[in-house]
Amino acid sequence: MVSPTDLAEELIAKSQEYLQSGGEEVWLVFPENRWIIVITKNQRLVFISGEVVSTQTVLKGFSVAVDELLA
Repeated sequence: MVSPTDLAEELIAKSQEYLQSGGEEVWLVFPENRWIIVITKNQRLVFISGEVVSTQTVLKGFSVAVDELLA
C-alpha cells in the first residue's frame, strides 16, 4: 500500500529487490489515484478504477475489481 510520502522511485526500486530475491509478482496499490500496478520480471501492468486486476504469475485465476479492492 502506497502512502502519500512514498516516492515512486523508491517503490520501483523496492519492487525490483523483491523480484530479484525470488518474489514472482509485486502489486503496488495507490489508493488515492485508484491505481494498482502489477510488476513481474517480464511485465508491468497498470489497472485503474473501473477495471479488474488479476494475478499474472501467482494464484492463477485470482482477480478483483480495483474499486472493490479499494472500497
